[in-house]
Amino acid sequence: MSTRLYPLAPSVWGAAEEITATGVVQALLFAEFGGHVGAAYVDVLLEPHPLTATWRVRRVGPNSAQGPVLGEVPAAKRARFEDTSRIDASLLRPQTTAAIALDPATGKFAVQVLLPPPVLAVPRNDVPADAVVLPPGDMVVVDTARGEYNAELLGARSPGQWFVALHRIGDSVAATLGDKVLGGFDAADAEELGYILEDTAAEAGERPVYARAFLLDGMAGISVAGPEEGLQRVPTLKVPDQRSLSPWRVEEYADGTWGVLVDRGHVMDETEAPKPRHTARYVSLAGGERPEDLAAPTEMFGRVDIPDAELRRGRHAAPEGASGSAVRVAQLVAKQTSASVEPSEGYLTEVEKVRLRRAKRIAGEGGRHRK
Repeated sequence: MSTRLYPLAPSVWGAAEEITATGVVQALLFAEFGGHVGAAYVDVLLEPHPLTATWRVRRVGPNSAQGPVLGEVPAAKRARFEDTSRIDASLLRPQTTAAIALDPATGKFAVQVLLPPPVLAVPRNDVPADAVVLPPGDMVVVDTARGEYNAELLGARSPGQWFVALHRIGDSVAATLGDKVLGGFDAADAEELGYILEDTAAEAGERPVYARAFLLDGMAGISVAGPEEGLQRVPTLKVPDQRSLSPWRVEEYADGTWGVLVDRGHVMDETEAPKPRHTARYVSLAGGERPEDLAAPTEMFGRVDIPDAELRRGRHAAPEGASGSAVRVAQLVAKQTSASVEPSEGYLTEVEKVRLRRAKRIAGEGGRHRK
């Protein structure tokens, strides 16, 4: 039975997520790859399992027919690729590449599913229905300085994978994203892309030609190979990308009112963000530890040794400039409390501290009697 597939690029900038499949069907692989030396690369589709939330790694047969199941991708690994839910909601199956190789240590075959990093796995836009997409291959750098996108517009679309149209203009090639020019290419890359576009036109006619572009950390590049690797037809996803391209948006509410919402990072610098004091209670929904920048400050204190005689003398002394009655009150208080406020082993207890504060307060007030 033929399945509607959504082809994905197995890698980007030469790097891929190598996800090891579990529950590999060894008998099937030994029958086909038992005499193979090195790694074999096959096309596979990722079939969601409705009960275990895993991906069943299924071989893709001729004319997109379903082949046998090779293994499974664990649910925790599948959950990292959240954008693939847009493919599932469109009743499509993600198609990618898997590497099959014999592990000499265990004597068993290992299956590794190749996917780009999660933020770059699924394109954020679609291609026209009559367009052809060049297969993924070598990365070619896009010179965005020749385009119409400034740093802010590129930042709003990064990180992400985008379909860009390729246009040949004389000896140059331009890449357009939407209704603006993303950038151009240097002379050597433009010449190579020109040959690819000529071969594609000979095979696909006047159809628009698209390629996958990856925007990451201010860099832009397209992944392309020649049409001999197989031109692709990419279906439209029914669920659009939910990430906003603008730092602000207009939100309409149920009662008929509306408001303008602006992203926090666009209106406030990170250095101006308010930070709670170290005494504030820290609550983490994920159960994480308190960040170091919110931890209580650590300060070392040195011990000061005061002779006991000086400590007792200072404790019962009357305030400077006190009246005669205040001095008499201080002497009376000192006489009554001298036995009860002696420090225990050189330190004062909490009760002793309270008594000293009360005695000093009474001495400073000059007594509480009425005239």
